Order: sequence, then C-alpha cells, then structure tokens
Amino acid sequence: MFRHTAGNTRQLVLTATGGGQVFSAGYDTIDQTQRRTITETVNGTSHIFGETALGTTQVTDNGARASYTRDPDGTPITQNRHRCPPPSHRRLPRQRPRFDRQQR
Repeated sequence: MFRHTAGNTRQLVLTATGGGQVFSAGYDTIDQTQRRTITETVNGTSHIFGETALGTTQVTDNGARASYTRDPDGTPITQNRHRCPPPSHRRLPRQRPRFDRQQR
C-alpha cells in the first residue's frame, strides 16, 4: 500500500510504502514550481536527481555521481562521471611536513 503526501501547493513531496520511503521531492521556490531534488528508491537502488531551472544537473545512483553542464538554453554540453571509492579507501598516506631550510 502506498501513502502519498502533497505539499501546500498540492505537489507530490513524498511517497512511502510499508517498507519505507520510495520517493521524495525537494523544491527551491516557495510555490514549489522549481524542483531542487528528486530521490527515488527502486528495488534497493537509490537514484537522486539534482535539478535547476535549466534541467537535470546531476544524477547519483547508489553513490556514483554524474554531473551535467548545460548551456543557457538548457542543452547538455558536458557530462562528468564521478566514482568515489568507499571512505576507507579515500585516505591519503600520511606525509611528514617538509620544511625548506634557508641557507646563509
């Protein structure tokens, strides 16, 4: 059974089932005409869509992000894929501070 929640302007902001939240929408404007994010979960996979007035600017699927650059008309002109390793793999090796000695 689905439970839908609408905001003050009757825009869908949340859908949930007995198993938890499956959809949410965030808006940038008080009248909810400009979406900021849409989050959905399908078969255990999380999708997050970031949007501006020009259109979708980033998509995140289970932590893997793709970002899009758009021209002023909203046409996508570049796409960048970002794959982040788990936090335990992002550590940088410890380095000792390096001091340059001035010679006199």
